[in-house]
Amino acid sequence: MLRELFFIPMTLISCGAAMILLTVQPKSKKRLMLLPLTIGYVLMSWMMEPALRFTAFYIVLTTVNGSLIYLLFSRLTTIRRNGLYKMLLICTFTISSMLPIWVGDNNLQFIFPIFVVCCMIGTQGGKTGRLAVIFTFFCIEMSICTMVDSYLMRSSEYYDILTRMARPILFALLYLILRRIIPEDGIHLPESLWRILLGLSMMPLCALLSIVLLTYLPPYDSVLVDQIQNRLGIAVLPFVLLTSFVILLTMRVLANHEQLERARQLAELRESYYQSLNRQEKQIRHLRHDMRNHLMAMQGMIARGNTAQAEDYLGNLLDSQALHGGRRLCSNETANAVLCAKLDHMQQSGLEADLRVDLPEQLDIAPPDLCALLCNALDNAIEAAKDADDRRIIVRCRCDKGMLMLKVVNAFAGERNDDLRTTKPDKQLHGLGLAGMRDIVQRYGGTLDTTLSHKTFELTACLIVNQN
Repeated sequence: MLRELFFIPMTLISCGAAMILLTVQPKSKKRLMLLPLTIGYVLMSWMMEPALRFTAFYIVLTTVNGSLIYLLFSRLTTIRRNGLYKMLLICTFTISSMLPIWVGDNNLQFIFPIFVVCCMIGTQGGKTGRLAVIFTFFCIEMSICTMVDSYLMRSSEYYDILTRMARPILFALLYLILRRIIPEDGIHLPESLWRILLGLSMMPLCALLSIVLLTYLPPYDSVLVDQIQNRLGIAVLPFVLLTSFVILLTMRVLANHEQLERARQLAELRESYYQSLNRQEKQIRHLRHDMRNHLMAMQGMIARGNTAQAEDYLGNLLDSQALHGGRRLCSNETANAVLCAKLDHMQQSGLEADLRVDLPEQLDIAPPDLCALLCNALDNAIEAAKDADDRRIIVRCRCDKGMLMLKVVNAFAGERNDDLRTTKPDKQLHGLGLAGMRDIVQRYGGTLDTTLSHKTFELTACLIVNQN
């Protein structure tokens, strides 16, 4: 009878969770298939025995739990495109969210390596960032499960039913809270910041592993030990959950700061480009104003027979920047601003630039990402070619059939560095550009390859974008 009473609220929770999934991406036709499937499953469940009915809907709820955790997890990591990897992650989150675990239990030592390995297989990108996110989500999920199983009316005869009801409710609340904390476009940070976050995520992880496994190895059958471990769990497990939330908030704050820094860099390049246009416009106005005087001066030279002097005067006049007009290297405003600024830098450094760039005005790539990709690639090439014998930098970039392709070739001096680490003495402040470019490329489903020959470095990046 009691299972029959709990069937109605469990059915409502199941349907409500399915509706939450429908509202995540309402324009997706695939998610609309969940509604008839859920309704059909509910109708079929009414024909089951009460015990089987309860178990069936508990499986539905845990699957919904795993799907909700997957939606949050996918905002912080890059999921591999194959659908099998998505199924692997959902199954991992589903099984871990339904696993019985309490203070002094040994299930944690088995689920932890499986959880980490499955999440690493199903995602791609930098290992440091992925581990930081995996550890944080593991702490959140396991701390909730441990507190529910350890302290929710454990001595009651309804303990099994209460814990199965509490988990879906808590994970649904967790989803509603974290979806406001984690931005939809994800969190993208450089490798140095991910290392700091990985270190921070180790604190709640170590606390969780210690409080759960400390009294298990070796096992103690004392009532006093059981009381002490339960009290420690009450003090430590909320700390683990709160610390994990704080780490997620820290990720968001750092991501916002990084985004502002990229926007500032792009704004500076655009400002430099617009100032260059203003200087050329002023030169044109001055040239027009003095044109009559220049023509009269050349007429006098020719009249006196000083043709050589008149030719030199005319040559200097033709070399004026005002007659060359503004540089337009490509149709895309962001790429043009970056290329013009870096071309000036190359000329000031005495480098020869061979640029062939053909990008449309509209690209389905965020301007800060395009700016960071081009800036890092060209800055690395300029820095390496300054001391090389061959002072030419080759840049090829075009967009064709939904693919943005970038190729930068430059010579370098010094010893060959196969791991592509910086050769500068202050390694903590340099050598992070390549990792940042690889992160950007992977976010757009592309690849980044580097090739080292005798004295030549070649970088090739390919991104999936929509050309409008």
